[in-house]
Amino acid sequence: MNNSENISQLTTALSAMQRGMRSVQRNAKNPFYHSTYADLAEIWGAIREPLGNNGLSITQSTDIVDGVFLLITTLWHGSGEWVACRYPIIHAKDDPQSIGSALQYAKRYSLSALVGVTTQDDIEDDDGEKSLGRGKKQVSFPAMKEQMLQFKNTTEASIWWKAHKEEISMCSAEEQQELISIGMRLTVKKGLAVQVENKKQTELTATQKQLLEIPYVKEAMKELGITKQMNQLTDEECMAINKKASEIADREG
Repeated sequence: MNNSENISQLTTALSAMQRGMRSVQRNAKNPFYHSTYADLAEIWGAIREPLGNNGLSITQSTDIVDGVFLLITTLWHGSGEWVACRYPIIHAKDDPQSIGSALQYAKRYSLSALVGVTTQDDIEDDDGEKSLGRGKKQVSFPAMKEQMLQFKNTTEASIWWKAHKEEISMCSAEEQQELISIGMRLTVKKGLAVQVENKKQTELTATQKQLLEIPYVKEAMKELGITKQMNQLTDEECMAINKKASEIADREG
């Protein structure tokens, strides 16, 4: 919060204003939370006359500071004294409806906080639901299905699913089942890929085949503490076993 160098007259006037200010009525509904709240017009209706009677006024303007969209609410006194607060405008999307909803939310809360309006702690207009990306489905089922079909593995699908749980829950049972089926197909594909990889591993490399023809291989692997199957050995491990087997052969000979 910022203010002028002296605010003594302003605070005296604000105190008098608050004594004559009525409480606001919860005249609007939030369909998402099934709750009620006082909208911006109701708040202004409660404070406009007390403000004027005490030489006070309010301005609300917007600005961008360090890339952040801000609402600046300033309480002015006739003496020139002032107090201002800043409120970030947070919105889910960059469309006019989301920005307008977030701005109304900020105006109501900033105004109420600055002059001490008694109201419930809800949200403005649609109660901020558009600004938060809630209320209505933000992604249609066809779009969600298309996204699921684009995933190449279960990890991508799992991350997306967790991020869109609320939207998925709003789909019909048939639509949810179809999304689940797409996810299951990804799981099956992953299983097949693992099987193919395992099949590749059963084919011995040239280096691994050479070890089978060398005496004392089992003894060398035991001394080296290598317990892998032959088809799982790396070239480096094969070379180490070959060297150790030669040492054992010299020792035995």
